[in-house]
Amino acid sequence: MRSIILSFLLMVIVFTARSQTINSVEVVWDSLLCRAGEISYPPKHFNWQYFQAIPNHNSEYAAMTFSGIKVKYAMRKKSKDIQAQISIVAFMDTSKSWYKNDRCGDSTLAHERGHFDLTALAACQLIDTLKQIKFTVENFASLVRNIHEEYQSKLAKRQEQYDAETNHGTLADEQKKWFLKIKKELETCRNHP
Repeated sequence: MRSIILSFLLMVIVFTARSQTINSVEVVWDSLLCRAGEISYPPKHFNWQYFQAIPNHNSEYAAMTFSGIKVKYAMRKKSKDIQAQISIVAFMDTSKSWYKNDRCGDSTLAHERGHFDLTALAACQLIDTLKQIKFTVENFASLVRNIHEEYQSKLAKRQEQYDAETNHGTLADEQKKWFLKIKKELETCRNHP
């Protein structure tokens, strides 16, 4: 009798574990995640109007682009299946981005656009990674959060590298190399909007 009960419990545990597997995960680019004052990638006619914050006159920099990756996720049970959706967008917050009018020209604007392009590239890579993960109900939320944080961290390092190697856009030859690198990487990204 004891072995029958143990067998039954084992079957319940195995069945429960199986029922907790997420059957399908849809990962999508969703511009609707942006709030008022935020623009999604790709922007229409990137220009200084997107930089609406008061400039930080204590900063040595001519401009600052505030961009990032937003993620929203949800699960639902449909019939016997568990389905999940992850929505992602690269955004720029116009209310936090600023520029100093007397120090900015076309080359500075192009450099700032590069920051937004790098954000979009990281978002595309995040989508690629999330599409490869086998999620369970138990690990879904924590994995999405952890992977999102990992890509935000990678993005911050890449933004710093971009600024360091181009000296914030003032080294024309280095800036040109970065533009080509970013363009090439965006072209190979399967999830580019």
